[in-house]
Amino acid sequence: MYQELQYQKNKLRTNLELLRQRKNENALLETVVEDYQRYDDHLKQQDKSHAVQMDFIDKYIQDIIQTNDLTENGLANLKKDHDSILKIMDKIKNKLV
Repeated sequence: MYQELQYQKNKLRTNLELLRQRKNENALLETVVEDYQRYDDHLKQQDKSHAVQMDFIDKYIQDIIQTNDLTENGLANLKKDHDSILKIMDKIKNKLV
């Protein structure tokens, strides 16, 4: 019986030490997760800012198309750039979802 009690005490001590180690590991992992979350938030903010800037450029190009007399070649190039910007904006918006 004494041996059984001693065995149980040792087992409890071992488990306690394991719990302490896991607690330290979890604290470290929590810090890592928080760092990744901050980085992810930063990337999302950059994407939002990029989308706003691309939207501004899109509106500017639309305004130029509507208000200025451009040569046919110039208008075709501008529309091509406009389509390219719209594709980039779609990619950014899809990343934000």
